[in-house]
Amino acid sequence: MNLQPYRSSFVVFVADSHLERGRDVCTALEDSGYNTEHRVSIESLWEEIIKNPPHIVLFYYSDDKFFPNDSARLEAVEKLQSILPEVQIIMLCEEQHLHAACTMYEFGIYDCLVWPTQHPLQLLRAVDRAAENDYYMYLNEQLNEASGGDQERPSVDFAMFNIWYKSLESTKTKEQAIQVWLKEAIRIFKTDTALFFSYLESKKSLVASDAVGLGASDLRDVGLDLAEREPGFETSMLLTPHRVRALHDFVSNGLLREQALFFSLIHEGKVLGIFIIPAKKGQIFKDNEADSGYMQTCLLMMQRHFSVLSLTDKYKKFSVYDDESEVLNFDFMFRKIREEISRARRITRPVSLLRISIDHFEDLTLSNTDKVMSRLLKSFSEILVANSRLNDLIGRFERDQFLVCLPHTDRRGAAVKAERLRRIIESADVTSILGGSGSITVSIGISEYPYLCHDIEGLLKSSESALLEIKKVGHNKICLAAQPLKFVPDFVVKDAKDAAAHSR
Repeated sequence: MNLQPYRSSFVVFVADSHLERGRDVCTALEDSGYNTEHRVSIESLWEEIIKNPPHIVLFYYSDDKFFPNDSARLEAVEKLQSILPEVQIIMLCEEQHLHAACTMYEFGIYDCLVWPTQHPLQLLRAVDRAAENDYYMYLNEQLNEASGGDQERPSVDFAMFNIWYKSLESTKTKEQAIQVWLKEAIRIFKTDTALFFSYLESKKSLVASDAVGLGASDLRDVGLDLAEREPGFETSMLLTPHRVRALHDFVSNGLLREQALFFSLIHEGKVLGIFIIPAKKGQIFKDNEADSGYMQTCLLMMQRHFSVLSLTDKYKKFSVYDDESEVLNFDFMFRKIREEISRARRITRPVSLLRISIDHFEDLTLSNTDKVMSRLLKSFSEILVANSRLNDLIGRFERDQFLVCLPHTDRRGAAVKAERLRRIIESADVTSILGGSGSITVSIGISEYPYLCHDIEGLLKSSESALLEIKKVGHNKICLAAQPLKFVPDFVVKDAKDAAAHSR
């Protein structure tokens, strides 16, 4: 839906005590046609809401003037929803607060967005989605009120919508969400088949990927080359799929149906695919705007759910992986090493740790840009991953240090592994990244449980001590930590030769 002609009909409140930031948000929306009001205090917000009820309200998550604490934030959201049940609430936040801000979805906010945005259109698209949802809800209400007497009453039932929405929220993947939408389309339009075609932008083709009413074998190799079948095809044409002649031809010749409805699935400004709802044989779809509007609302809810799923995936990844090197971050690595030590204790097998420090890292940092250093760290981590076993754990410890945990590997096997990595890294060509000599070296401290320590803290400390011994005499070496005086291991490792062989 093109909202540009309707934006001036929507009132957007920006609730932010920060004058400059609030003005920036207002200006961005006013330039696109929205009516905005900037409220700098919670008191003025409540006062103005009574006089001039907004359609959309934007809060700033960490604004301590509006929200002195978490409970005040929740109380403000609940109060706003009690005064204006249909208001759409969008929460702006700094990137470091995004994970916490996303918990507000549970309390009925419409969207959550990092500010400042990476692209100017992100704010506008978020507000457009909220406005579009409001528009379709309004349209459905008007059509319900207009229907009566001899007119056929729309099949829209908001009790059923609530049931449908709960089933949507329970989905964990986009594929599951698409299935939920397809089933609802069949119920609403009283047909027997509904299909979803994924859009491959690079090939300008649609490929059947999901359906209700058809078997998996019926979808195999079903696709549509739009570049070939639709003269002058451009991706933007899929925003109004009912105008794409090739889709109608496919319905007639491929599905052998006389009529179909088409809906575009758009997420983050990209066309993900097209829903095709063919009429049953002998069925004629009536021009029922309420049903189409209802399914558009369901589509908007699904797009919003996609955003939630994307954020969930993103923060699951961030909670596990280091963003710069894409290996495990230290918090997660720490937990996994602790688990490995616990497992080693149960099965009386060793576990070793390599603490790898990139030599002359400070000099490299001073002589190269942040972008170059990020590429170097990514390339370095790829070398570690490519030369490790599937069950080895690789993580980031400090900016210049990485950890490699070697399950079922004793100190001798770990030393062999360390020396092998040292030579591989020394000979690696990173000229495309650093230029000049295009090489780096590493120093590696080695420790082992149970021979050298009792727990993860001891494993980390002893590997650090070994690393410091190297730095006393130079760089580009490996060093095995020494066993503490009068140290008694938790157990004696059997089959030491086999444990050493496991490292290779």
